[in-house]
Amino acid sequence: MAEVEDEVAQHARDRQASILISLVSLWVILPRLLQSLFAPKYRASTGVETPPYVGVANYGQRILFYLIVLFCVWTLVKCLRESPRGRGFAILVLMAPCAYLWLRDEFLGQRPENTRIIYLLVVIAVWAIRPRIRSLATLGYFVGLAVVLSLLLGALLPAKGIFHSSQGTVIAEDKQILPLGLLVGIFTQGNNLGQFIVMGMPAVALIPRRRLRWVLLVLSVFTLVWSASRGSLIALAMMLFAVLVLLAIKKHRAAAGFLLVLGSVALVCVLPFITHDPRAYSNRGYIWTQSLQAWRDNSIGGLGSAWYRLIGTSSATLGGTVFHGHNQLVQLLVTGGIVLALLVGLMLLVTTISAARLASHTTIVGIAFLVALAGTCVFEVSFAFVDNTFVVPVMLLPLVVLVFNRELDDLRAAAKNPPALPHPAASLLAESARRELAGASQP
Repeated sequence: MAEVEDEVAQHARDRQASILISLVSLWVILPRLLQSLFAPKYRASTGVETPPYVGVANYGQRILFYLIVLFCVWTLVKCLRESPRGRGFAILVLMAPCAYLWLRDEFLGQRPENTRIIYLLVVIAVWAIRPRIRSLATLGYFVGLAVVLSLLLGALLPAKGIFHSSQGTVIAEDKQILPLGLLVGIFTQGNNLGQFIVMGMPAVALIPRRRLRWVLLVLSVFTLVWSASRGSLIALAMMLFAVLVLLAIKKHRAAAGFLLVLGSVALVCVLPFITHDPRAYSNRGYIWTQSLQAWRDNSIGGLGSAWYRLIGTSSATLGGTVFHGHNQLVQLLVTGGIVLALLVGLMLLVTTISAARLASHTTIVGIAFLVALAGTCVFEVSFAFVDNTFVVPVMLLPLVVLVFNRELDDLRAAAKNPPALPHPAASLLAESARRELAGASQP
């Protein structure tokens, strides 16, 4: 009876998590879809105002923002009555980078973004809910929805779904793979679309309906190819390699998964420091060199999250379309210094340990997500600490669910209270009884 009641309660928690995931996903997808349909879309440039959100998109985003806030507060009040068990250190670790950067910006007089409010509230809400990993399948459905909408925009409304300049001409860069232009879909950049899709593919893999799951995965790969986001395609290759390695390894999956994530993160950290050619990686070498040179002016605390926006409006701009450091470590060092980089490193360590434990007992989806996340961080910025609202669903939700989930709670409980071994005499009596029953059953 107790097991039935526990299952019913856990099902209710999973349902709460699915509602939260749906709200956060809609907060990103719906306004961008409405903006794509009702406003002009073209490549953004630093120092040039982009079209503001049209009324329906703006109101939709605000309504969803307040719904998320209210739902998180309601969830916290409701779940705290049941007193969530432990993980106090983990929740502090996950909240610390965002909280520190918020305080740092306040000290520098830079305006924080609403993204940070959502970030902190979602972390606390998921900590209180403790859903099962399979609740991330809800995110997979919304990633699939973004894929389908982006493909439809590219095919039916190319002026909205294909990369265009402000003059209305199609931007056909050398990197395009298909002769159809660069797909941006509901976003404004092909790289943004690629990040969202590849980081969300592990959630798509959790969709229970097999046929739908494989259709969405194939469409996701096709979308990545059409977007020609090279960083996302590299991330996809890294994730597939990690999955194949883990599928081939049965005995030491935890250690293998940990090393795979560690190697991926090491690539993010090392590449900017060993790159000296300014033209390397589509001029990212120049962005990294100049960014790291500016970082050394305040290497401990950083220059604030608005540094790239401020430098983009001055004569010292790094480029007409440079809005961030185009590498996650560079971004962390410039905006929050060594302090922020260490806080994020600790957060990744805690998440990787959780994902490795899950890989050895239940699922490898956590390792796949972390490798994909690191892959996108090589040439882009994929942590939603500043204004990268579009990555919040596919970055924050899997990260938090990986750390605060029912499966890990069960593993910890089993480790603290292992099942009692039967007494030797009881085992002998049971074996004797089985033999007598077997003998009695023979003719």
